[in-house]
Amino acid sequence: MADERPRLRINADDLGRSPRVNAAVARAHDEGVLTSASLLITAPAAEEAVALARARPTLEVGLHLALADAPAAADHDPALGLTTPDGWLRPDPVRQALRITLDPRARAAAAREVEAQLARYRATGLPLGHVDGHLNLHLAPPVLGALCRLLPAHGRPEVRVPRERLAAALALNARPLAYKVVHAAVFGLLAPWARRALRRAGLPVRDRVLGLLSTFDPPDARVLVGLLGEVRGATELYLHPGAAPAAEDRELAALLAPEVARALTARGVILERAGDAA
Repeated sequence: MADERPRLRINADDLGRSPRVNAAVARAHDEGVLTSASLLITAPAAEEAVALARARPTLEVGLHLALADAPAAADHDPALGLTTPDGWLRPDPVRQALRITLDPRARAAAAREVEAQLARYRATGLPLGHVDGHLNLHLAPPVLGALCRLLPAHGRPEVRVPRERLAAALALNARPLAYKVVHAAVFGLLAPWARRALRRAGLPVRDRVLGLLSTFDPPDARVLVGLLGEVRGATELYLHPGAAPAAEDRELAALLAPEVARALTARGVILERAGDAA
C-alpha cells in the first residue's frame, strides 16, 4: 500500500551565489533538515557549488533560472536593456518581466537565455531534479512558455509554482502585510494558469509550495515549525540560507534547530532526499 504521509522537500535557493551561501547549504544539509538546493549556474561560486553537490549524493539539485540579478549565460544586444554593460542581467525583476513580456526581441533573447542556462547546467553532469526561478521570473508567461518547450528534453523536471495560504503567512507574521497581500494577489492569478500550462506540457508541480509569502523575511525555527502545519501531499518549502553572515543567519539556524527536526517527526512528515524511493 502506498505511503500517504505528507512529503516535504526543503530547498535552498541561490546555491553558487557566493562561498558563504555554498557553506550554509552544505552545513544545512549535512547537519540539518535541508534536502535540496537550486543552483545559480552563472553565479560567481557556481563551480564550487557543483563540486559541493557532487560530494553529497543525498542533496537533490536543480536549476535556479535567473533572468535578473545574475550574470547572463548568453550574449545579448545591449540595446534590449536586459543586461548591463558588464553582462549582468539587470536587477529589477518587475522591469525585466515587463521587457520580456512586451518586447518581442527581449522575449526571444529571454528564450535564448533559458536555453543557455539549461545547457550550462547539463554540462555539469548533475541530475536536473527541479527548476525554479530567481525572483520567480520563471513564471513570466514567455519564460514559462520557453520552459514548457525545452524541459521535456531535459528529463521533465519538477517546476516550482508557489501555492500557500495567505492566512497562514499572516498568522506567522513572517513578512509585512502589504508585501504578503500584493504577492498573494499577483501569484494567486498567475499560479493557476502556470500549473495548467505545466501539466499540459507533462511537467510535474507540487501540491503546495511554501516560501513566497512566509519565508522571505528571514524565518526562525518558530516560523518553520508553524509552516509544517501547511504541508499537504507533496510540498516544497524554500529558504535562503547564507544570505546573511553565519552569526546572523536565522535561516541556517532554523534549518539546524533540533525543534524543527522533532516537529517533522511528530507530524509524520517524510523528508525527501535524493536517492529515496519514489
